[in-house]
Amino acid sequence: MAAAVGAAAGLVPFAASAQALCPGSTVRFIVPFPGSGSSADGIARAVAAKLGEAWGKNVIVDNRPGAGGVAANQLVAAASPDGCTIALVTAAIGINPALMKKKLPYDTLKDLTMLGVMVDVPLGLFAHASLPAKTVPELIALAKAQPGSMTYATPGVGTGSHLAGELLAHKTGTQLLHVPYKNAASAELDLLAGRVSLMFAAVSSEVEQVKAGRLRLVAVTGDKRLAGFPDVPAIGESVPGYSMGSYFGVIGPGGMDKALAGRISLDIAQALQTPELQRQLAARQLVAVGSSPEAFERLVRKEMQEMGKLVESAGIRID
Repeated sequence: MAAAVGAAAGLVPFAASAQALCPGSTVRFIVPFPGSGSSADGIARAVAAKLGEAWGKNVIVDNRPGAGGVAANQLVAAASPDGCTIALVTAAIGINPALMKKKLPYDTLKDLTMLGVMVDVPLGLFAHASLPAKTVPELIALAKAQPGSMTYATPGVGTGSHLAGELLAHKTGTQLLHVPYKNAASAELDLLAGRVSLMFAAVSSEVEQVKAGRLRLVAVTGDKRLAGFPDVPAIGESVPGYSMGSYFGVIGPGGMDKALAGRISLDIAQALQTPELQRQLAARQLVAVGSSPEAFERLVRKEMQEMGKLVESAGIRID
């Protein structure tokens, strides 16, 4: 999905970092998830610790969950572009403009600076263990034979999981019934209980359920198979043109100096390459990226266009 760390990242020592970065002693790293051990919170805290060491500052994680990341992004948009405030974002950064349009309280590309993608977050298509269809072609055949009977759970309207299902329905000409929940935990509970057929979710969040035999990982949504699940196909292997991923990226306030943005991006990329972070990423089925600000902005622009078309064609609205 996002480009890997460029060769230039290796030219600057990790400790050479924060000249002219944040005049204060504390950098605020806003995370739009609860501080409850989620992958996003865990990786943010690990990266924050490494950045704090490199910058000689306190990098404090500030958990601000809710509103699909919009509330957290709004705090960043209102901050000074001096490197004292950064935030973690997901692929929602490129989805929300299409969903909310004029209701979005900031201009994504003007009021925010894209600093880089930290990691790719592979998504999977999970099924209840009792579902007779065990492959993507079998799921498609079942959905076509029984239109509207195949349900998939998501943590809400307009989420990446929702759009992953809409894209599959669009690409295959099938009817998949979307069942939105208030959060991922509630969606998972109903899938485990067999009240819904499918769920699109981060692979890392359902590994234990798959190992226990309660859920089946039918396929992954990205461009290729995962190293941790080499026998699980990508949906695109049987549905040409299908690709849907997610990620954890980092943003800063709009108008940030390009050199400062590049410095922060580089330090994040190098933090991700440390053995400690590599172990944590592997354990969570996450893939280090460490892209540049320019590459991240190109990605967001592309996703705003592509997701905008999907949202429009599917008639998705948030009241």
